[in-house]
Amino acid sequence: SYLVPIRGTLEYRSGTYTGDIHKRRPSGHGTLDFHNGDQYVGDFNAGAFHGHGAYTFASGALYIGGWQRHKKHGRGTYQLANRELWILEWRQGLPWQGTGYAPNGALIATYTNGLRY
Repeated sequence: SYLVPIRGTLEYRSGTYTGDIHKRRPSGHGTLDFHNGDQYVGDFNAGAFHGHGAYTFASGALYIGGWQRHKKHGRGTYQLANRELWILEWRQGLPWQGTGYAPNGALIATYTNGLRY
């Protein structure tokens, strides 16, 4: 039988989750605030980042895009703390296709089929 997720809070060693809960795990939409200052806001499935979400690192870096089982997957943008901007397609956490730009707009590198050029 299908159970509708409930809203709630879960405490972990690494941080606090607030959002949809199904079978005592994050499922649906929510926010995971890590004790180290990182934060993920987005979709979860069976406790994992899965779907679309934004991960803000304590360093100031930010990734917005697709996730699959806790790994970057699909289209996303990744802005590093030094303001480099990477517009990429990811596969299982690895950059697959796309381009990286320096803060001044200069091309840093491209990825084609997982290889950096």
